[in-house]
Amino acid sequence: MKKSLLMCGAVLLSALAQESKAQLALENFNSSTLPANWVTINDGNTVHNNAFNGIVAIRTALNANAWVPYQVITALGYSMITTSYFNPADTADRWLITPAFNVPSINSVLQWQDYDLGSGEMLEVLISPTAGTTPSSFVPVYNKPAGNNSTTLVTHAVSLSAYSGQAFA
Repeated sequence: MKKSLLMCGAVLLSALAQESKAQLALENFNSSTLPANWVTINDGNTVHNNAFNGIVAIRTALNANAWVPYQVITALGYSMITTSYFNPADTADRWLITPAFNVPSINSVLQWQDYDLGSGEMLEVLISPTAGTTPSSFVPVYNKPAGNNSTTLVTHAVSLSAYSGQAFA
């Protein structure tokens, strides 16, 4: 049986210079709706009734949208959340796709934070070198365990140096 996985925090794309850090894009999800130009793909799985401690509104939203903004940690504001706890049990295949953007330098990184409730599951991040929004458009750049089973956000980052000068999602 799958446990709940919460992916939350800010998605940050930054170009790192030797002496400075330039921020290209930041989304903190502090809104009650999906940010403009972001796309979700829903796997169609039904969220388990025991997910989210009986909060029906979250389960209903996740069944319909795959990802929803939610204030997981009060002091940190809103995050985008999803789950992999389904009935019947199944593998999660829920996508949150950023708007397309250009990678300006070999020092560019994609950085995000997640908060995992001890699922032990893997977190996979993919990019679309063609700026497409269908699953076949993407290639994996990160596949590691989510979170650290603690009450703190965990920061992750992946280099985008191989994509310098290209546009992708």
